[in-house]
Amino acid sequence: MKFGKNLIQVVDLSNPEWGQYWINYKYLKRKINEIIEHRSPDQPVVHSSDPKEIAKNAAEVEFFILIRKELKKTSEFFKRCQEEFTIRWERVWESYLMLQEKGVVHDKNTWTRLLMACVRFYKDVLLLENFAIMNYCGFSKILKKHDKVTGYITRDAFMRNVMNHQNITHYPIVLELIRKSEQLFHSIQTMDSVMPLQDDERLFIDAIRDMNYQASLHGRFCEIITRILI
Repeated sequence: MKFGKNLIQVVDLSNPEWGQYWINYKYLKRKINEIIEHRSPDQPVVHSSDPKEIAKNAAEVEFFILIRKELKKTSEFFKRCQEEFTIRWERVWESYLMLQEKGVVHDKNTWTRLLMACVRFYKDVLLLENFAIMNYCGFSKILKKHDKVTGYITRDAFMRNVMNHQNITHYPIVLELIRKSEQLFHSIQTMDSVMPLQDDERLFIDAIRDMNYQASLHGRFCEIITRILI
């Protein structure tokens, strides 16, 4: 399946409120086609990575302005989410500590509610990791398509000099939140006083984790290649 269709499926699976902050892959793809449509038949294909040469082409300049706008939109939203998720985690953790206080007995429903809150957070933070991975792949894919269609050589330099400095490329805060929520999830789940997790919840979590792993393979490959080319 092509990346564009994969991206649509992932966006549909994710939080609907995040929809406008994903890379607009379809729109950028259409802009690449417009570059070719407006190229005169006798205009030669220039295989160049020189920014000055690329800057002579107005359509190319417009395309990369759009790319940077999309990246700014995506990165700023990811930053806000990291801040919000950090606050959410602190609330979940504080609730756990309160229930752990000695001398206080809580019923099964109380612990089960905490487990559900932990599960919701865990699912959401996994989806946030997926947001970072898929957007990274999206920028890499659209630039690869751009270079293939236009003849210009831009992808490696952009990924190395611009993309690899973005927060959706390196996100230790999100990875730490995933690690902490996994630990708390397993800790609560082992308690006798907690209702077992529903199969659909478990399947959804497993599906997101597998999807993130598979998508990150491409992301890591792109990052390794750009590092080699430095």
